[in-house]
Formats: sequence, C-alpha cells, structure tokens
Amino acid sequence: MSPKCRIAIAIPCHNSERELHQVVSRAFDYAVDVKLFAVDSGSTDSTWDILEELHREGKLAGIARCELGRSNALNAAAALALESEWSPELIMFLHSDTLVPRGYDQAARTIMQRPGVALGHFRFQWEGVENNPAMQFNQWYVNQRCSWVKLPWGDQAFVVARKTFESVGGFPAIPIMEDTAFLLACEKLGTTECTGLTISTRPAKLLEAGVHWGCLRQMVRNHVFTVCWLIGFVTSTQIYSRYYKGRASLVGQARPPYVRYPGAFWSASYGFKDFRMRFGFHDFACMPVEDKAALLSCL
Repeated sequence: MSPKCRIAIAIPCHNSERELHQVVSRAFDYAVDVKLFAVDSGSTDSTWDILEELHREGKLAGIARCELGRSNALNAAAALALESEWSPELIMFLHSDTLVPRGYDQAARTIMQRPGVALGHFRFQWEGVENNPAMQFNQWYVNQRCSWVKLPWGDQAFVVARKTFESVGGFPAIPIMEDTAFLLACEKLGTTECTGLTISTRPAKLLEAGVHWGCLRQMVRNHVFTVCWLIGFVTSTQIYSRYYKGRASLVGQARPPYVRYPGAFWSASYGFKDFRMRFGFHDFACMPVEDKAALLSCL
C-alpha cells in the first residue's frame, strides 16, 4: 500500500448539529489526500442543513440520507466513497462527535502498511473531562482494554482497506453491536492494531447532565451487554431495546450464531482474546440462512 494512498472518511450522522461543523472542518483541514463523505440517518434537527452547507463549501465530497440506524449510515457513507471518482484505498469510519488530531491521516496509512493488519484504530479520549476522575478512569480503561484484548469500539475510528470492507460485506444489519460484529469479521482476515494517536469524543449529554461516577455504571453495563451478546445469551435487538428504553428495533434481530460455546468464555484455560479467536466467526456454512442475512446484509 502506498504511503500516500487515498483515504475516504465515512461519517454517520444522527442529530449531530452541535459538533458537526467542528468535526468535519478539523478532519478536512488536518489531512492530505483525504475526502469526506457523510450520511444523515433520520435526524430530526438541522443536521442535514449543515451537511448541505459543508458540501457547498467543498469540505464534504458527498452527502446522502438513509433510514435510521448507525449500520445503515456507515454502509451508505462507505458506498458513497467507494462509488465516487475518488476511489479510495482506505476507509476510516469517524463518528460525528469525534475530533481527529493532526497527522491522523498519515497515522492511518502507516498502521495499515504493516503486514497482516486488517483493522486499525485510534486511542480513545473524552474531551473536557479534566475535572472528572470517573471519566478519566473510563478513558484509561478503554485504552487498556484495547491493549489487553484488542477490542476497540466504533468510536475509536476504525480504519480498513477497501478490499477488507468489501470482503466482510460491510457492517451487519443489526440495531446495535454492529462495530463489534464488524471487528470480529475483520479479525478473520488479519490483526487489529492501534495507530498510537488519540482522538477525542465530547460527551456533551453526560457533561450537561452532570454525570460523574455514574459513567462507570454505564461502562459496566456496556461490557455486560457485550459479553452477553458474544456468548449468545441475548440478541442485538434485546440489547437495543434495553439500551434505548424499549424503543422499537431498527432492523431485524440477529442472535450471534458464530458463538456456539458459551461455556468456553468462563473456562480458566481461555483468556478473552483466545476465546474470541477460537470461537469467533465460524464459517458461514455453519450459520442458519436467516442469521446470515441479518448479519451480512447491507445497503
């Protein structure tokens, strides 16, 4: 892969009017040979108007709308990029509340040039939490988790090669956990590595609500949901309903059929990383037809 390979930034948006200008402007200003593509997923605020404005200014190479759902927006933004004349070699998925540092583009190129790397990501940081020890602990833990078990989440800006994205079929059409499912699919093709640079996410809702140690409760809750989904105890639809207080699911549910041995997680002979490598995505031949469709269908 060329040290100057083209990168497309895919930005899924939903009610992102507060952060969108700054997120897009920084990603545009801090990079070379990079173009940005954004998709509005069912916003009810002025997100679409802002996207049109940024498109007129030339900061966004392409914009579109899609049905509600982050996986829908991720796949649609990637499709915009891949079908454009830009023809990128790398795709970086950037959440609409996340700010990139200077040099992020070259860091992405460098990590993806390493042999055997299928997915790159960035270190995580909350913005503006200097006086919040709970959230400082949370960001420290996230980075330690990525170091220990190679389990980044979507807000750490996944970077993949075009051929990798096409090989795994994009993000699965599930209402939540789409980032973890995508990560597991990519691990079938190579390793997951960190660029070493830090991106910043502003926890606007948490800060406005005055959340302090309560964020640790949310951290534990997120991990319980993730583990239960990985070992097949709950579906992504059930997690979505609990996470968003019973709101109807966005897409069809998908129980993770690629985990057949829940007892392996608790076995002392397996670490978490080994568990995921040994009992991660089984060959698609082992999956029921309906689960294949739910996990791999995309726009």
